[in-house]
Amino acid sequence: MKKWLELLRKTRFYVAVGLVNVASVFTLMTVNNPVSSSRAVTIPQAKSVVQKPDAVIGKPVRLVIPSLNLQLQIDEGFYNPADASWTLSGFNAHFAMPSMLANDQTGNTLLYGHNNKDVFGPLKQLAPGAIVEVLTDNNHLFYYKLQSTTTIPPEDVSIFAYEGPPILTLQTCSGNWNELRTMSTFTLDRVVKFNPNAEIERQNREKFMTDLDNLSSPAYPQAPLLKN
Repeated sequence: MKKWLELLRKTRFYVAVGLVNVASVFTLMTVNNPVSSSRAVTIPQAKSVVQKPDAVIGKPVRLVIPSLNLQLQIDEGFYNPADASWTLSGFNAHFAMPSMLANDQTGNTLLYGHNNKDVFGPLKQLAPGAIVEVLTDNNHLFYYKLQSTTTIPPEDVSIFAYEGPPILTLQTCSGNWNELRTMSTFTLDRVVKFNPNAEIERQNREKFMTDLDNLSSPAYPQAPLLKN
């Protein structure tokens, strides 16, 4: 009888230890694999810019990264808590509407996009000090300079709580299964009034100079002289 009681105690002990170990492994898997969690995150409401008399504010509509030869249209991006998803396009970037409008006062302007060759896949080639140009709906051109790049889990929404000098954040997926988020942070360099006519004139001037260089190149095919 004593032997059976002793065996029963040992069996209970090993079963309890086994359950604890299984629970521990499950907890670690859930923490280390954010993809397995389907819980929605809470996205704060958009903050308003403290408007000073000389404040420059606008909604991003166009993104240019000269060093990557990348030009993208920027659409509005919204978060749907029902299915924990964001507006997403295979060809355009998105302005996260809960974040701050582009401005020269304060806050974080968040642009996000797919990790593919047409949108934000090339961001991995960004070099320190790279310049990003953001055109707004009221024709202001914001120039930002790359400050840092970090990788975070998708549940980390602390970027929406940022308070400080105006910055730009470009976000895209990363990791072996796109389970992480890479955040490239840019500080504001300057803001200028965008003149579409002046931009067209600049492009035409650059083309004209390129054509002149080609004309003087030995490899350029020479047209025959006209006969009288």
